[in-house]
Amino acid sequence: MSHADPALAPAPPRRRIITNPHSDQVRFIPRALLRAIGGLVGLTTLLVALAVFTGQPPAAKYPDDLAVVQERALVLIPRADGGIRVEDADGALRAELGPEAVGFVGGLQRALARVRMLADVPADAPVRLVRWADGRLTLIDPA
Repeated sequence: MSHADPALAPAPPRRRIITNPHSDQVRFIPRALLRAIGGLVGLTTLLVALAVFTGQPPAAKYPDDLAVVQERALVLIPRADGGIRVEDADGALRAELGPEAVGFVGGLQRALARVRMLADVPADAPVRLVRWADGRLTLIDPA
């Protein structure tokens, strides 16, 4: 009976990800990384289940009795050049943002327009901007 030299045995196949199907480049995911990700997912699931079964209240919940300091109804109107016009509900101009300055407000306006389109709600309905006593700002879409 012949014994093969273990040093000459072929290496076991490794898991791999092909990042681009049109390329021959192959990248490997280390087994330790896969185990760490699986352990993190399992630990997170265990902690959430423990919190739910023991009746822990959500820690990120804000108090219901927080006072409103200021509130304003605003309409976000997209412009043809990619900018946004922000008006009060009565039509008074509050801000005129050019295409280079829209950033967060532009993303917010596009998201609101998409959700409103899917819900068959008018795109020009006002939203509520609320400033709370603790300094937070909340944008509420009553439509």
